[in-house]
Amino acid sequence: MLTIDQMAKNVWRYSVSQYAYLPQWKDEISRSPSAVYLTIVDALALSIRKGDLREGDRLPPQRIIAEYLGANLTTVTRAFTEARRRGLIDATVGRGTFVRVGAGESHWRHTGPAVVDLTMNLPPIPQDPPLQRMIQTDITAILKQQDLNTLMSYRVTGGTLEERQLGAKWIAPVIGHRRTDEILVSPGAQSALAAIVSTHTQPGDVIVTDRIAYQVSVP
Repeated sequence: MLTIDQMAKNVWRYSVSQYAYLPQWKDEISRSPSAVYLTIVDALALSIRKGDLREGDRLPPQRIIAEYLGANLTTVTRAFTEARRRGLIDATVGRGTFVRVGAGESHWRHTGPAVVDLTMNLPPIPQDPPLQRMIQTDITAILKQQDLNTLMSYRVTGGTLEERQLGAKWIAPVIGHRRTDEILVSPGAQSALAAIVSTHTQPGDVIVTDRIAYQVSVP
C-alpha cells in the first residue's frame, strides 16, 4: 500500500508529465547565463514559437513549475509577471494562467515598449501604475462602504450628489471649479457625446471634429 507521501509524489510526477516542455525549460536554465526568471520567460516564448504551447493552453501552477525547475516560487512569479508584460500570457484569478491569444505572432515577440493594438477601441492596460491592483483595492474599499444591493441597483440619473461632487473635484484642474449642479455623470463617453450633440444641434448642422472621433448618430 502506498503512503500519503508516495501518493503525493505520484500525483506530482503525473502533473509534470503532462507538460513536456518543462524539461526544455530546465535545460535552458542550466545553460543560460541570464537571470533565472528571464530565462524562464525566454523558454516560455520559445515553447510558444515551436508550437509546444498553443494559444489558450493552460500553464501548470507556479508551484509545480518551481518544484520541477528547482527554482524559488518568487522567481517563477517574477517570470510570470514579465511574461504578462511581454504579452505572452494572461492570468485569471480562480482559473489559472493561459497562453495569450496572439502570443505566437511576431508582433508580441519584442523586448521594447509594448505594442498598442488599435484593431479594437480598447486602451492598453498599464503596468505602471499597476491598474489591476488599484482596481482591486478600490473595489474592496467600495464594498466596505456600500451595500452590494445598492451597487447592483439602477443608479440615480445624472449621478448622486456625492458622485457629482467627486466629479467636480476631479475635473477642476482641467476646466476650473464647477458647481455640482453643472456636473452630470454619464454611463460612457459615447452616451455623453450623443446627449450633447442631440441637445445642442439640429438635423443638418455641421459639426467640426478631429480626424479621429466617435461616430454619433442623432435621431
